[in-house]
Amino acid sequence: MTPPDSGFAQLSHRAQVLRLRWLARAALEHYDLEVRRLALLRHSYNTIFRVWAADGQRYVLRVNLPGVRRLEQIRAEMAWLAALRRNTGLQVPRPMPNRSGELVTTAHAPGVPEPRHCALFGWLSGSRPKTSSSSGRSPPSPARPLLRAAGWPCSTSTTARWASPCRTSGSRCTT
Repeated sequence: MTPPDSGFAQLSHRAQVLRLRWLARAALEHYDLEVRRLALLRHSYNTIFRVWAADGQRYVLRVNLPGVRRLEQIRAEMAWLAALRRNTGLQVPRPMPNRSGELVTTAHAPGVPEPRHCALFGWLSGSRPKTSSSSGRSPPSPARPLLRAAGWPCSTSTTARWASPCRTSGSRCTT
């Protein structure tokens, strides 16, 4: 994680987002798509960008906060999403492989002190979940009990026990 006393952590929200936009563009160079537009959706725990490609396709690029989740955990998450999409009727985001077939791309950019792991997803159309009136939070996912019953961890504290649904070839995950 970026140390609180680092120069990056001291930057304004806008300055951080500008630098992470450069990093997002660097990550997107590893995919077979021509980026037409990139728009910030959220900058908090992770930084999320909406991506419009020249061919009309839309995507979401997640730039992970460094030092929180290991690369292996993010790869396992992507493998699970790919398996859920392939083997169930659940509408989950489709992880997009980069040109090397990887589901996670590590990118660097000037002004960002450490590399960031990035994941590109196909866009899912829909609407935002309504928030609960009492807590201001989104209601729990109706899929959560199903996912728990299937052994899917619903918190990051259990990610160390994940069994990846994919076969690995070196650092490449093949589903």
